[in-house]
Amino acid sequence: MKKIILTTICLALLSFGLNAQGLSPEVQNAYDACRQLQAAIGSGSTPTLRAANQNLKDCKTTYFSSLEVEDEDLQPSFNGHFLFDYEFVDSLIVNRQVYQFAQRYAERCAERSISSSSGKVCTKTCMVGSKSSTKMTYVSRGHQELAFVTEPGGLITVRIHDLKHNKWYNDNTMENEGMTSRIRVFDLPTSEIATIEVEVANKSEKDVSFVVICND
Repeated sequence: MKKIILTTICLALLSFGLNAQGLSPEVQNAYDACRQLQAAIGSGSTPTLRAANQNLKDCKTTYFSSLEVEDEDLQPSFNGHFLFDYEFVDSLIVNRQVYQFAQRYAERCAERSISSSSGKVCTKTCMVGSKSSTKMTYVSRGHQELAFVTEPGGLITVRIHDLKHNKWYNDNTMENEGMTSRIRVFDLPTSEIATIEVEVANKSEKDVSFVVICND
C-alpha cells in the first residue's frame, strides 16, 4: 500500500511539474499523447499503443510544415525508426512492417498535411544522428511553446536561439546526459516576426527520431 501511495504522489508531482512550465491545454495534451506513445512502444503493449494513438488523433494536430531542417538531405533515414504520426501507428498496430518503410510514411505525412485542416498544435517528426546535432528554423512571433519527445532510447538536449534579437532560450537541465523529452515556454521580446533556430543534440549512441511540438 505504501508503494502505491508513493507512486501516486510521484506521478502527481510529475504532472504538476509539466503543467507548471506553462503549456497551454492543447499543447499539453499533444505532449502527453506523444509521451504515452513513447512509453507504449517501449512496453510493447498494443492496447496501450492504441489508446495513446487515439489520444494523439483527438489532439487534431497540424503538420509543422514551416519547420525547416538544415541540410535535410544529409539527415539519417527514418527507416527503422518511430514516427509520431497516427497513420504510422495505425499500421504498426495491425502488424504491418512499417519500420522498414518509415521514410515513405514520413513523406506521406508531409503530403497529407496539404489537405489537412489547421489545428492549434503543430507537430513534425525529425531525425538526428548518433552523438551529433541537427538544426531547424521556423518564423514566429509572440508566445512560444515548444516540446520535444524522442523515440524509446533517445536522449537529447535543446538549444533555442532567437536570431532576430540574439536571445537564447536553452534547456540546460541534464545538458550533458540528455533527456527523453524537453519543454520550453517563452515570449519573444517584441511583436515582430522573428526567426527561431532550434538545435537538438543527440547524446545517445544511435540515430534517434524525435517529435517537435509547437503552438500554432
